[in-house]
Amino acid sequence: MVKLIVLVAVIVAVFFAFKYIKRVKAQPPPPGAARGARSRDPGGRFGWARRVFKAEDMVECPRCGTFVRSIKDHACRDKA
Repeated sequence: MVKLIVLVAVIVAVFFAFKYIKRVKAQPPPPGAARGARSRDPGGRFGWARRVFKAEDMVECPRCGTFVRSIKDHACRDKA
């Protein structure tokens, strides 16, 4: 009889534990809290994306018409 009571108590405790966890996960996060471990910048990109995909100003080459980062480093090859 004691084993049955302990078994029922364990089942009830597990049931209420899952119910509590579900309720905590359903609550909205407090304002200003970061989602997850990664914080996001105002642009919406993670740190690696800011480093890899940095925007650059492009200049049109007057000789061939392509857009390049710098006219000095650009070499028009068989275009004109």
